[in-house]
Parts: sequence; structure tokens; C-alpha cells
Amino acid sequence: MFSKMRQFFYRHRRKFIVGGIVIGGAVFLVRYAGRKFVEWNEKEVKELLQKSRKQHHFQSTESTCNQMIISMSSILKDEVLSVVNTEELLTKLKSCDGDRLCTWEELKVSSFTQYTALMYSGIILVVLLRVQLNIIGGYTCHGLSETNNGIASDSTLQGDYLSLSQCLVSSGVKDICKIIKKHVTDILKDVSLKKMMSLKDIEQFFWSVQERVSNDPDDPLKNLSRFLSNANSARFQTKDIAKLYKILSETVEVLQTEEIISLVSSCLTQGFSQAVDRIADCFIPKRTGKTQEDPDSLTDCYTNINSIKLPMAKVVPIIYGLSKGNLVNEEPELWIQSFISMDKLLAFGANLYEAFSYSGQ
Repeated sequence: MFSKMRQFFYRHRRKFIVGGIVIGGAVFLVRYAGRKFVEWNEKEVKELLQKSRKQHHFQSTESTCNQMIISMSSILKDEVLSVVNTEELLTKLKSCDGDRLCTWEELKVSSFTQYTALMYSGIILVVLLRVQLNIIGGYTCHGLSETNNGIASDSTLQGDYLSLSQCLVSSGVKDICKIIKKHVTDILKDVSLKKMMSLKDIEQFFWSVQERVSNDPDDPLKNLSRFLSNANSARFQTKDIAKLYKILSETVEVLQTEEIISLVSSCLTQGFSQAVDRIADCFIPKRTGKTQEDPDSLTDCYTNINSIKLPMAKVVPIIYGLSKGNLVNEEPELWIQSFISMDKLLAFGANLYEAFSYSGQ
């Protein structure tokens, strides 16, 4: 029996050898494919977790950024209202002190200067903090998986870096108000308080101010880095001054690009357009509804809103109300909220975060 089996195996030895090789190869390939599938699956899960963690961290960064903007915006607004003080002029008008016409002329210039400076200061604040927070956020995100990253764990360094933007409130507002007032005065000096103003005229005013400021050598939008405090090592608490200077240098480089200058200018124009939309509510006469004599009066009022005109003397209180946030149904901080929610700035911040999350060292 054994001899028959030996003969059988001997006759079919090539088949058994080839079959063994095929089966062995198949087993090896199955096991290899299994290991590769497990590795691929683990890699996909790891990447998914990293992506989820990064997304969560970015959202947290955006939330922190928005909170900081809102917090600092109230301080910024108080500073603008203090530098361009309209309350004293209103007090003079109420008390009938001095030349009322002269006081009205001053109030006209001050009201427009105040709101225009508020808008310029607001967009600069939003851009500075969004750039700073997303650079820090990108570095920190990179540092979550890189133990040699000095920024992720150095809260003192982060605090020193973020404190640089306080220069905008401490001294920057005065410079902005000075530049704005100069150009507003030139534009409005020949505009009578009796002149009838349409929404188009007001929009043209804001456009003229932007054009004049953009041609000014001291245009704040073209010198955003000037609103960061001087890098004096004596005022910093962090020990890693070299790392702080490196981040500051990168921040200045970002703020000086043509891309961001164009972006800020575009967002400011959009902000003024939204302001004109809010002013339009004050141009609409208050009506209770249609009347039998004129059933289409209410519809015509909305259709022909651009044809409605008010004397400059009535426009001044409206502009004053924009700065104070006390127009009809006006939210107190709507002027800064409009900049916070602009899609262009949100997209820019996301791109900046993404870039620095890969470049962090």
C-alpha cells in the first residue's frame, strides 16, 4: 500500500510541487493583503481622527477669535467715541451756547468722521485678530503632534504675541481718526445743512472717503502692521524671544501682502454698503398701511426709496445714531458683527490656519 502511494506521489510529484507553490503563494498573498488592509484601515481611521481633531481645533480657534473681537470692539468703540467727541457738541446745541450754525457744522463733520473711523478701526481689528489667532492656531495644531513645537505649550509666548494688537486701541485709533477727519472735512466743508441728500449721495460720500484715504500715504489699510506694538523685548514675559520675533515677522509679512490689502478694502466697502442699507430704514416715512385715497402709496415708497431725500441736517442725527447703535431695531454691536461674519474674511482665516498648521516647526 505504501509503495503504491509512493509511486502515486512520484508520478504526480510535479503537480504536487506546483500545487504547493500555488497554494502557498495564495496563502501568503491573502495574509499580505490582510495585513495591508489592516494597515490601510488603521491609517484611514488615524487620518479621520486627525482631520476631526483639526476641524474641532479650528472651530475652537474661530470661536475664541470672535469672542476676542467682540470683547475688544467695545473698548475700541469707546476710544473712537472719545477721540471724536460729539457729546460736547450736542450739549452746546441743547444749551444754545455759541453760534448754533457753527456748532451744527462741527457736528456734521464729527458725526461722519466718528462713524467712518469706527468702520475703519473695526475692519482693522477684525483682520489683525483673525490673522494672529489663525497663525497661533495653525502652529498649535501642528504642535499637537509635534513635541518640539515651542508655541503649542508656551501660553506666555501666545499671550505676548496677542498683546501686540493692543496698539490699535492705545494709539492707533488716534491716527485713524486724524486721517479720516482730514478727508471728511474736505468733502463736507461745502455741503450745506440744507442740501437734500439721497441714499446714493451718502453712499457716494463713503466711496469718496475711501478713495481719498487710499491715496493718502498714511492709509491705515496699507499699513496694517503699524497697529502692532513695537517688539521691545523688555515688555515681554516669554523666554523664547527668538520664537516670538519669528512669528511677528511672519505676521507682518502676511499683513503687507497685496492680497490682504485688497481683501480689507473690499470688506470695508461691503461694510459701508450694509450701513447704507440700515440708513435706508430711516429714510422710509412711517406709514400705517395703504389708504383708500392712495392704495399704492406704501408700495411706491419702498419701490422708489432711492428717490427719497432728506436735508443734511436730518441725515446728521442718523449717522450719529449709527455710531451709537441706537437706530430703529439697531443691534448695539452690529457694526462689528457685519465684519465678523463676512465670508471673505472667514475663508481667508481658514486658509491661513491651514497654511500654518503644516508649516509650524
